[in-house]
This record gives sequence, C-alpha cells and structure tokens, in this order.
Amino acid sequence: MKRRNMINPYLRNVYKHLTQASSDEWYLKHVTPHHRFMQTNDTPGLIRISCVMPVDDQSLFEIVSDIELQNQWDFHVSHVVIDDVEDKRGRLSTVYQCYNRMYMLWPRDVVVLQQSLFSSNDHCFITLFKSVDHIDYPITKQYVRCGIDGLIKIKNLGTSSLLEIFVSSEYGGWIPSLFSEKILIFEWEKKLDALKCYITENLVCNGISTPIGPSHHAPIEIQPLPEIEPMSTPSLDKEILEGDIVSEEASSEEDYFSHLPFADEIYDKFELFDLFVNETGWKSVKSSPIQIEIKDVSSGSMATCRGTADIPFPPWIVKEFISVPEYKKYYDEQRKDGVLVARYNEYCGVYHEWFKRIFPTTPREVVYAACWKEDADGTITTVAFSIDHPDANAQSGHVRMILECGGWLLRSIEGGNATRATYVNSIDLNGSLPSSIKKSVANKAPLVVLGVSECMQSPTMSDYIKEKYEEWGERKKKIVEHKSGPTDEIPDTPKKEIELEENMFVTYFLTITNCKLS
Repeated sequence: MKRRNMINPYLRNVYKHLTQASSDEWYLKHVTPHHRFMQTNDTPGLIRISCVMPVDDQSLFEIVSDIELQNQWDFHVSHVVIDDVEDKRGRLSTVYQCYNRMYMLWPRDVVVLQQSLFSSNDHCFITLFKSVDHIDYPITKQYVRCGIDGLIKIKNLGTSSLLEIFVSSEYGGWIPSLFSEKILIFEWEKKLDALKCYITENLVCNGISTPIGPSHHAPIEIQPLPEIEPMSTPSLDKEILEGDIVSEEASSEEDYFSHLPFADEIYDKFELFDLFVNETGWKSVKSSPIQIEIKDVSSGSMATCRGTADIPFPPWIVKEFISVPEYKKYYDEQRKDGVLVARYNEYCGVYHEWFKRIFPTTPREVVYAACWKEDADGTITTVAFSIDHPDANAQSGHVRMILECGGWLLRSIEGGNATRATYVNSIDLNGSLPSSIKKSVANKAPLVVLGVSECMQSPTMSDYIKEKYEEWGERKKKIVEHKSGPTDEIPDTPKKEIELEENMFVTYFLTITNCKLS
C-alpha cells in the first residue's frame, strides 16, 4: 500500500514538529488585551500565539493565506509572489519573498514556501510556511537573509475564530537570542493588531468587501474579547500526513520498511531526496570531472550540495561498497571513523560516524538511518537521515550534526557495466559557524563520488570487488529464476549465457583495473 502525502515534503517536518510541540508545557511570556504569547522550555525560540478574530474561519483563512491580500493589512512587510508550485502529485504550494524594514536594524528578507490545507482531524484550517534557499532568489542588496518556520491554525467559534500561531524565526546577523525573541513578539503583535483592524474595517455580512487599502486614520479601538479557552492539544492528522490510501501492490522494499519504527519518515525522505535530485536553480561550482552544485544557504548552519560523476562499476556493486562504514574514511577525507550500530534487514541499517575537526571548529558526529531500494530498470536509490538510537550515544568533545536528507542515485550506463552516480547531502552542521566553513563543506562533500571511484579501482580493493562481481552474478541468476517461475525449467542455453556473462563481468573488472593502475 502506497501513501499519497498531501503535504509538500519540505513542509512535512514543520507540521510534525510544531504540532507535537503543542503538547509541551507552555508558560505565558507576554499578554495584551487581545493576544497571548507563550513559550516552552522544550523548544527554545518557539513562540505560541493565541487570539480570537471577529470573523468566521473561512474568511479569516482567506485573509491569512492569500499572499497578495497580506499586503493590504500587513504594512510592515512587503510580500512578492514568486511562483505557484505544483509538484508531480498535484500539491500546490506558493513561493514568495518578504521584505521587512526593521527599526534600528538592517532590513531583512526571506524566501518562504507556504501551503494551506484543511485538517479534518482537528476540524480547522492550517497554513504551513518555511523559509527556503534558492539560487534564483538571491539576497536583496543591503538586506540580511533570515529564516522562519511556522504553523497557523484557524478554528471556528461560530461568528468568530480562534487563531493559533506557532512560529520560530532566525533573524540572521549578530542578534542575541533574547533580543530575537523580543523582536519576534513585537513583530507579531503589530501584525495581529493590523489584521484585526483590517477585518473590522473591511468585513461585511457576506464576506470580505473590496480592499480599501491602507488606513491613514487612527486604529479602531476594539473591546477586549472574552477569555480564550485553552485549545485542546491537536494531534497529527493522518489524512494530511498520509492522504488517500491507494490500492497498489507494495514493492518488496516497501514491505521491508513498513514494520520499522520510522517507516513513515523513510517514505518522506525518499520523496525529499527525489526533489533534491531533480530540483533546478542550484549554483554550479565545478563541472569536470565531476559536476558539483550547491544550494544558496545564507543563514543558519545548513550545508546542501550534490555531485554527479561516472563510476566504472555496476550500480549494485557501488551500492555494496558505499554501505561499508569502515571504507568511508578511505574515500572521504573528512571522515574519521564509522560503525554499523544496528541492521534491521537487508534494506535498512543505522550508522554512527565521526568527522575530523575543521579548524577552528569542534569535531562533528552524526547518527543516521540508511535505506535503499532498487527499481525495475536497475536504478538504485539510497537515502539517509538522522535518527536517535539508544546504542549511539553522543561522544564527548563532538557536536552532533543533523542529516536532513542525503543519499545516492545510482543509474546504470554502458549496458549495466558502469554507474552514473549522483550524491546529495543536506546536513545541519549545528553551532554558530562562519559562512566560509559551510561553503567549504558544501564544495568538498560531493568529491566523495570521485573518491568512491578511485578507491574501488585501487589494488587494495581488488579482492573485495572480485567477490562482489561473483555475488552480483549469483544475484542475477536468482532474478532470472524468479521471473521464470518456481516450476519452470531454465533452458541450458540461457544458463550458459549467464555463465558467459558472469565471466565477462570479471574480465571487464580486471581490464579496467589494470588500465587505471598502469
């Protein structure tokens, strides 16, 4: 059974994280006659805002989610719609850019991906938004690029609506975290005051009248609304996360994943990896002998890159080689060591790896799950993402990184004897790092594709590679037997052809190895 997710993969983690955060223990941070601002110690930097708006939920949803309409009431920020994005599953999202002139600070800008939905589980409207990086949307001159994650919930209270907002923001630059929280509260207090004034001035009995533009007179005084009842803790809406269940026969790889404790995340990461591989707008920094591209990451500690090159070995053998953690330090100069923590099955394992120190930073480590699947045409996709595991404790003197999504796309070329490998890595390095360090990591990480190719062709790996060619030949035999059926006899001629093909593989391996080393 395949899941059809309704949420854009970029926004799915925002929905899960912020919805689960609603069950944390919250305390009042700031109170006005019309708004409540709360914080939680469990998620630093996250603000929860509650207020009642004198309008029905459908109308409020239209006002809040319409980017063009926001310019009519949010006078502190300019919103420019860049594109309406529809992915291959028909999910519509909006990308827009915000320009915010801030008092006594450099102005900020941010590129935001937004999606609006209806949650049948909580009977409320939902708007998700998250800052994204894209080379086509550079930082505006004399602006500082910032970041934001948020979830807006609108629940019907009859003639009024309960508006709940979960938001965290990174303003960029050298702004202390305490000051950032004060800015965030001040900014959203002004936003909600402007929103309430706009609703009061433009609301008519049948909906919203034609916008009258910015108001130049004093804001209307609104009487304090009744005490807001605490909203029940919302649960994760399975309809939103999983969507319609489509009656399709699951592949064997999906069967191997479905029983794992993080099965849903595996499906999400495969989809996110597919987006990273096919996404346009990345900045090319090198084209030969490997094509290296990076995403424009101007704030935070995220480094995102991809590299593509050809490897003179079949995809399955390449997959086997990169799955051995002990070998990675030989083809990736940044890795110090790695171990296999747990093996769930042939298709999924958990790894703990340590990285060398890049001056002047602290050494890094990462714990991640790695899964792979094979398509009918022989294309192999591996994905990796951070998880917590009881047998992978943090090592003293190391900073743990968060791998958002990484992996390999291994496509067969030259009749199956070689591989076109695309490596993707999107990792949060954690900590306060200079942009030069992020740029260095993003530029160097894809070089592992060349490292894998060179390492596999080295004399020290010849016995391992020869053994894998033999296993590959046996594997191909089993596939042929499986397709022929359990009661069908395979004719002698195909068997001889398979043996001949197997010998050709070994000969091909020895030939390219000798050529490369001579």
